[in-house]
Amino acid sequence: MSEESFILTSSPLLRLLLPLLGSAIGLGIAANKNLIQQLPKALVLVFSGAFLLSITLVELLPELYAGNPSSAGYWILLGVLLQIVLEYYSRGAEHGHIHHSNQQHFPYILWGSLCIHALIEGAPLTEYPHLALGMMIHKIPIAMVLFLLINDLKISRWKRWGGLGLFALMSPLGGLLFYYNPALQAINIPILGVVIGVLLHIATTIIFESSEDHRFDKMKLASILLAIALAVML
Repeated sequence: MSEESFILTSSPLLRLLLPLLGSAIGLGIAANKNLIQQLPKALVLVFSGAFLLSITLVELLPELYAGNPSSAGYWILLGVLLQIVLEYYSRGAEHGHIHHSNQQHFPYILWGSLCIHALIEGAPLTEYPHLALGMMIHKIPIAMVLFLLINDLKISRWKRWGGLGLFALMSPLGGLLFYYNPALQAINIPILGVVIGVLLHIATTIIFESSEDHRFDKMKLASILLAIALAVML
């Protein structure tokens, strides 16, 4: 790990600021109409998916199987199933887009599903610096999509920014709950397994769905290879 990266992630609680920073960057980009049009969101998405997938396979998965190899697969499967259920209500917002959205009022059910997702994936952030970095990258396109989703809705400004702020805080909140709760730390392996299942589903879906636009095949491949290389070298 580079000296700069080490300084940035050396404190467990400091790591919780990284997803928050990613959300702030995404919201800032989305609020700037010129910048949002120029940014290759598809490439940011596929990069974040490949980075999260690499960290999950290289760092999280070996630790899970070292802790309890006999039950690890069941917890991963539970995480995958949980994410499938959450996506039924969130309509794929975790992937950086929304399926069939014609929302006119604040989407409470969608937002609740996203917040549960963010709370769960934030649980291990204090323990894994690379995951915190990956989560920061992942939050950028997600925050952009959520801003664009509700920016034109017929809702008050405080509700709009309150909803965005709530989502941004959920992953750090998940990390705080785990860090300060010995009862949750005692079931670290099941929690880690569920988070791995959630991340595997999210990361692979992002990568495979990005292949819909064949014009970006070469750039997509380059983004994937770059993300994997960075994840392995950090």
